[in-house]
Amino acid sequence: MKEKQRFIEEYRAGEETMSSLCRRFMISRKTGYQWVRRFERPGGWDGQAGRGGRRPWVITPAVAEAILKVRARYPLEGPKKLTVRLTGFKRRPSASAIGDFLRRNGLVAQRPRRRHPAPMSQPFAEVTQANDLWTVDRKGWFRTGNHQKCEPLTVMDSASRYLLYNRHLKPVTYKRVRAIFERLFRLHGLPTAIRTDNGPPFAGVGPAGLSQLSVWWIRLGIKLERIAPAHPEQNGRHERMHLTLKQHACVPVARDLKAQHQLLEQFRLYYNTDRPHEALGQVTPASLYYRSSRPYPARLPELHYPPAFELRRVLGNGMIKWHGRAIYISQALRAQPIGLEPAAPDGVSAYFASLRLGMIDPACRQLRYEPRPRSARASARHAVPRAAKRPRLNSSNQGSLVAGAGGANGPGAIFPPPSKASERAAEKLQVITSTKPVTHLPVQSVTHLPFPQG
Repeated sequence: MKEKQRFIEEYRAGEETMSSLCRRFMISRKTGYQWVRRFERPGGWDGQAGRGGRRPWVITPAVAEAILKVRARYPLEGPKKLTVRLTGFKRRPSASAIGDFLRRNGLVAQRPRRRHPAPMSQPFAEVTQANDLWTVDRKGWFRTGNHQKCEPLTVMDSASRYLLYNRHLKPVTYKRVRAIFERLFRLHGLPTAIRTDNGPPFAGVGPAGLSQLSVWWIRLGIKLERIAPAHPEQNGRHERMHLTLKQHACVPVARDLKAQHQLLEQFRLYYNTDRPHEALGQVTPASLYYRSSRPYPARLPELHYPPAFELRRVLGNGMIKWHGRAIYISQALRAQPIGLEPAAPDGVSAYFASLRLGMIDPACRQLRYEPRPRSARASARHAVPRAAKRPRLNSSNQGSLVAGAGGANGPGAIFPPPSKASERAAEKLQVITSTKPVTHLPVQSVTHLPFPQG
């Protein structure tokens, strides 16, 4: 303010031009003329900046008290959600002002800055409305107060973020998971697609990665989506929900599984009906979710194949009969009809619904299919040549493995040479030269085992 008053005094003195005066005070001529107009208007100017009607950075005592009450009730919510929860005020402060107020009062914990990888393109279909996609995952297990293991199974609608299921399930078997999804399908209808990881019971190691659960989903007309191995970011919305679940219902843990079930159910109600979601425009998931228009059928619909396909039903042992021989397909497909397309020149393609299982080789009468993709770590582990791995010890290579072509210390040696203590112990042993059957061997350092003859 003193600089502005000094600028006006020197301007009124008339000793310098406006250009040189503004250059000396390091301001633009536009700013200089603006200061002159403000000083010359009726009432003068005290040098302070003009104040508008609303100042969103000002926290009045009444607003501060309301912020503290809301923060005490929702200690894990940030400024954006607290702004939505402030009611009863004609003008609410901005989210940045609430954040500054919380930091000044020591109500914000400083988190370390993390480095994030570059975002990847979405490999799946775009989700635009409720029930386009359900995501399923098993949250990492933890122990309750009495050391019981708790591993919740969570199901969420991807578009609305509505949490459909959130309970502990152990063991996670096909029958128990199917019973859960039957209840969900009867209550909410069928989704268009379901996205899972590559673990059981959602996926298997057979053709097309099918399991009994995924086969049942396909029979219901649900599209399968599986994320790549070791890439949980492809299911990022679900993983972000798991972080909120951990903060509210798992830290601290309950005393036992029964109390933990109550916490999980309370979190589901809070997450769906009370907690505003930033990606949804600060509205709750329950306000956007609605029941699917596809009802759960009383009977599984029949599968239809093109007329040129040969139909075969998979037996209980996972095999089919084809040209007088039994060919193994998969036990996950037992009692299911599959279609064989004989038009391929190098074999017969096998299909389940619209999913290609593999190729039946007429020469060896086997189903050849692409194996499930491995993660980068597993691929590197399996890429080690067999010759570089440690060979097994058997009767034909015992002497050569202990001492190779170059002796115990030579380049051909695989195992390290025996120690001096082992050599002294071997000298004390009696040399076995008898050709009679050996019924007992001393348990010491043995470099060669005599084999009985006759």
